[in-house]
Amino acid sequence: MKIFGIIVGILILLIVGAGCLFFSDFGNNLTRPYIENLIKEKSGLDVKLEKFDLNFGDLDISANVNDAANVNVKGKYSLFARSFDLGYDANAHDLAKLGIKTSEGLSLKGQILGDLGKFGINGSGRIFDSNVKFLANLKDLSPLDLQIDAKGLNVEKALAVASLPIYAKGNIDVLSDIKAGGGGAEGNASIKSSNLILNESAFKDMNISIPKGVQITLNSDITAQNDVLRAASKIDSTLGKISAEKSEFDLKSKTLNSDFNLNVPDLAKLESLIGRKISGDVKASGNLKTDFSTLELSNSQISAFKDALKADAEAKFDLKNKNGELSAKLNANDLAALQNVLGVKLQGKANGELSAALEQNELKNINLNLNAMGGNLNASGNLSDLKLKASNLNLAVLSALFYGNAIGNGTINGDAKLSLKDGINGTAQISLANGAIFKKFLDGATGKNFPSDLKADAQAQTNIKNSVATFSVSANSDLAQLQSLNGTYELKNKALKANYALLIPSLQRLEFFLNRRLNGKIAATGELSHDGKSLFATINS
Repeated sequence: MKIFGIIVGILILLIVGAGCLFFSDFGNNLTRPYIENLIKEKSGLDVKLEKFDLNFGDLDISANVNDAANVNVKGKYSLFARSFDLGYDANAHDLAKLGIKTSEGLSLKGQILGDLGKFGINGSGRIFDSNVKFLANLKDLSPLDLQIDAKGLNVEKALAVASLPIYAKGNIDVLSDIKAGGGGAEGNASIKSSNLILNESAFKDMNISIPKGVQITLNSDITAQNDVLRAASKIDSTLGKISAEKSEFDLKSKTLNSDFNLNVPDLAKLESLIGRKISGDVKASGNLKTDFSTLELSNSQISAFKDALKADAEAKFDLKNKNGELSAKLNANDLAALQNVLGVKLQGKANGELSAALEQNELKNINLNLNAMGGNLNASGNLSDLKLKASNLNLAVLSALFYGNAIGNGTINGDAKLSLKDGINGTAQISLANGAIFKKFLDGATGKNFPSDLKADAQAQTNIKNSVATFSVSANSDLAQLQSLNGTYELKNKALKANYALLIPSLQRLEFFLNRRLNGKIAATGELSHDGKSLFATINS
């Protein structure tokens, strides 16, 4: 036992001696360069410890960071209790030197008191053009109390410091007085702004076009009770309004449950965003629930063009595994109201249902049944086996939806069996009856002045393999008969190669096109090719 006591005594002396050495001036000077190198290695920051006094129970440290900021920390601490009572003072005159995309500065000072398990920090100073005061109590690094008084925060500078695009410019007020009560967080907070302007150049970098000078008014009032945050929020802008009257966020389960309402009274203001001329209104509402691993949309309703178009939708999505389900119902009680969207005046009604399922972000099942103007479009299957059937569909609606403008009118029937998983493969047949290609489209496509709409009927069959379509087409019109058009079309680069046989019964009818009067008829054959930019043709007669 005596020998054991001697050994323990020697260990204690060694520990005390090492501690005295470490906490002495000699030890501080020995440790200082090691800490500087360690910080540079871990963070890339060039830190100079201009003052480094670390003693038993107290410290006094001053550091210069990248010749851009000065940080001073002074106070008392206990290694055994892991507690501290420290004052700090931080000043930065050029944040750009710290790798932050702004040359602005900031100043902040305050106290840090507590231990590693639970401590409080307060501060005051000037940040982002605002005189800021705050107090936060944290337990296991999670906030218990949060008091903030920050009025007039410069949004542009705050986004730059956060290394985010400058989505908006202006100022914002943030006030918070939330404390830890017996049942959890209790208190109030608010976020307000009346002078925000969206920065169109930041959205342009994301290939999103928005009008210039879009003004935003933001108002969000938050209450906390039993660890549940409840908020009523409104965003008004020159484009439209968004509101969420009943938003709840559970701090324990990290779950958000919120309603939402969207109102765009004039879609014409969104022409640059949508990429086409449009007028009318749109409204949307519903409920959103998420724990940030799953997303659920319920009771969602969309109404547009003064209630002429309505839709209901339900959706669930697993954000982690990218699995999801969608179901929707569509009802258009007056298609004439869609004239500004489709580019042609229509009559009648439309209704339909859609359901779809995703598995690992891949379409696994789709069912679409759409009735419109006495016609029907049905789609079913998945990416590997997709079946489409069109019965008595109107060419004007289809061309407006897929081409952007209505190119003509007529009745379309067809069916297709496709595989879209690895390129495009499959077969399709389609026919046009009682058709009329609109004069406006023909004039624009040819640069000629057609006397009227072009009446036409057509049939086509195609076999698609590896995104190359081998097709056969025949068509009749009141100007010519396309007896055959056979060839290939590469869907990826839009390259066309085909041969044709054409019969023109009366050349007199083509005077407007040829810019001269000819008599008789002509039967012609030849070849066509298109490289994606230019069209080449040969003719033999």
